Amino acid sequence: PIILCMAVSSSFSSVGSVNTTIINIAQTELENWEFSIGGQKYKSWYGIDGNWCAMFVSWCANECGYIEDGIMPRTASVANMADWYKKNSTFYPKESGYEPKAGDVIFFQNGMSHVGLVEEYDAETKTITTIEGNTGSSSTSPYHKGSRVKRRTYPLTYKKISGYGIPDYPLE
Repeated sequence: PIILCMAVSSSFSSVGSVNTTIINIAQTELENWEFSIGGQKYKSWYGIDGNWCAMFVSWCANECGYIEDGIMPRTASVANMADWYKKNSTFYPKESGYEPKAGDVIFFQNGMSHVGLVEEYDAETKTITTIEGNTGSSSTSPYHKGSRVKRRTYPLTYKKISGYGIPDYPLE
């Protein structure tokens, strides 16, 4: 059993790959955050007016050609996005010990509440930096009409993280 545990934890280093292409797209959206207030760009692309964190992740994936290539799903639903990774055996719950990489999809609150992209992970401080849509302060009702693209940081142990979707990115 000890050997198996060691094999499992060491195998994480070969899971997925860092993807700067999708992160560069997300960073550009972050730099232009004032145009993302309310997420209209992503809502128009998807065709609905609602919470848009999953739409943002899907939009970024689409800009890279990853939806067409079957690397990432096109969805407005956090739960459906998490299910897609689970069905493809590329979802790692927080409890698995997986340490995220740039380009991973991070899920919050049982994979049904919120989603974003991992921008980077600092293994020394065990800190995750993300870029997320439909976040930040909003005084509107409903909330999503005033939220925006924002960078956030979390400790690896943050209680609301439920896990990670690991897209099978092409090598860069």
